[in-house]
Formats: sequence, structure tokens, C-alpha cells
Amino acid sequence: AAEQAKLQSDRADTAETARLAAEAAEAATVAQLEEQEKRLVQGRETIKNQKQDLEEARHRIELQEVELREHQQRLKLTEDKLRRRLETYEEKQQQSRATTPRVPDGQDSLAKKLIAAEAELEALR
Repeated sequence: AAEQAKLQSDRADTAETARLAAEAAEAATVAQLEEQEKRLVQGRETIKNQKQDLEEARHRIELQEVELREHQQRLKLTEDKLRRRLETYEEKQQQSRATTPRVPDGQDSLAKKLIAAEAELEALR
């Protein structure tokens, strides 16, 4: 009877040990699942933040593209304006050359003084 009681006690100890081992394994599995769930939530949050950052970057790029187009338009307008000014200047230079009498090189400064004096005289009239 003592042996049987000892066997029953050993079986009960073994069962208790097995139950405790099963509970420990279950607790470890639950802890692993909770950690995985936590990482999954963090991963989803990271993805959400990255998507938001990407959208903000796209928006900034769109704004920069608009600004670039505006700068290009202003540059084209400025180029056209300068081209017209240059054309006007060149036309005036050609007209001036056509109306300015040619003089020998040595008399160039005297001719300039004479032309300036004639222009001043014309202005006074």
C-alpha cells in the first residue's frame, strides 16, 4: 500500500510537473505572440508614417514643379524682353551708322564733337 501510495504520489508529481511545464510553455508562447503582435503593430505604424512621409514628399515635389514652371515662364519672358531690346538697340545702331557720316580715323574725335554740337544746336531750335 505504501508503494502504491508512492506510485500515486510520483504520478501526481509527474502530472503536476507536466502541467507546470505546459503552463510555462503556454506562457512563453503567449509572450512570443504578444511580442510578435507588438512588432506587427509597430511595423504597421512605421508603414503608415512612411506612406504619410511619401505623400508629403510628393506634395512638396508637385509644389516645386509648379515653382519651376513659373520660374521658366518668367525666364522666357525676360529672355524675350532682352531679345527685343537687343534687336531695338541693333536697329538703332544700324540707323546711326547709316546716318553718321564716315570720316578718316584721325578726324574721328573732331567729327564726334561736330556731331554733338549739331545735335545740341538742333535741340536748341
